[in-house]
Amino acid sequence: MVSLRALWAALRQQPAPASSAELAYDRDGQTHQLVLYKFDACPYCQRVLAFLRQHAIPVTYKDIHQTPAFREELVALGGKAQVPCLSIDGEPLYESSDILAYLKAYTTA
Repeated sequence: MVSLRALWAALRQQPAPASSAELAYDRDGQTHQLVLYKFDACPYCQRVLAFLRQHAIPVTYKDIHQTPAFREELVALGGKAQVPCLSIDGEPLYESSDILAYLKAYTTA
């Protein structure tokens, strides 16, 4: 059985950032540029990050606490600094449950 400490450590691992030119393909073959605005201490962000890692969906990660310019970019995008925020071709999507529902279009099962 996996300990909670080991699980938390695995969730906090940073995924390799995708190239900003890299596109994600959904099940219908449509391409989208995905950018996730996040910060590591946010449990809702960790929920989305775990799903992205599990399904290897290419996305660019922008931590709004590590890089203040990303926070400004997020506010310009959607009018607020709420994370997680998934930018889909420049359109913001908030709330981890809504983001996960959207990302399921990128999985095969």
